Amino acid sequence: MKDLIVIGSGGHARSVIDAAMLSSQLNISGVLDIDFEEDTEEKILGVPVLGGMGFLKKISPEKTAIFLAVGDNKIRKKISQIVEGHGFKSVNIVHPQACVSKEALFGNGNFVGAFANVGPGVKVGNYCILNTSSNLEHEVTVGNFCQFGPGAMVCGRSSISDNVFVGAGGIVIDKISIPDEVVIGAGAVVTKNISDSNSTYIGVPARKG
Repeated sequence: MKDLIVIGSGGHARSVIDAAMLSSQLNISGVLDIDFEEDTEEKILGVPVLGGMGFLKKISPEKTAIFLAVGDNKIRKKISQIVEGHGFKSVNIVHPQACVSKEALFGNGNFVGAFANVGPGVKVGNYCILNTSSNLEHEVTVGNFCQFGPGAMVCGRSSISDNVFVGAGGIVIDKISIPDEVVIGAGAVVTKNISDSNSTYIGVPARKG
C-alpha cells in the first residue's frame, strides 16, 4: 500500500481526505498546502500539513501516491503541471458510498463524492470533481478539469468538454454538447447545445448570462 499525500488544504481537501479514510485503500501520510507558511503547525482531519509544493522534491513517485484536492478548476490545472513535472501521477479517489458502474472509464486524479452516480459507458478525463449526489448518466463523456456541484445532473449521451463547471443542482438534459470553459449556474437547466466557449449560462431554461 502506497502512502498518499493530498495537495490542498481547503474545504475540498477535507472531502477528499474523508473519502480516502473511509475507503481504507490508501494510507494518508500528509497534506501539502499550496499557500504554506513556514513555522506553522496544522492538521486537517488529523492529518499533518507537511509543507508546501517544494516538499514534492523530498518524496518518490514510486513510493508515494498523490491526489490534487484543489476545488478551483484553473488552479487545479496549473498545479497538475507542477505535480506531473515531478513525475507524479494522481490517483482516483471514490467515496465508498458512490455508485460507479463497472463499465465507466476514468483517467487519473478524479474525485467521486458520496452518493454520486456514474452510469454505464461514462468516460471521464483527468482531474475532475464529482461532488456529493452529482449524477453522470449513461454514456456521458467528460473532458479534463471539470467540476459538478452537489446534486448536479448530466443526462445520457451528453458531451462535456474541458474546464466546465456545473453548479449545485444544475441540469444538462440528454444529448447536449457543452464546449470548453463554460459555467452552468446553480439550478440552471441546459436544454439546447451550447456553442460559445468561455461563457456562463443561468436560469431555466439556461440562457447566456
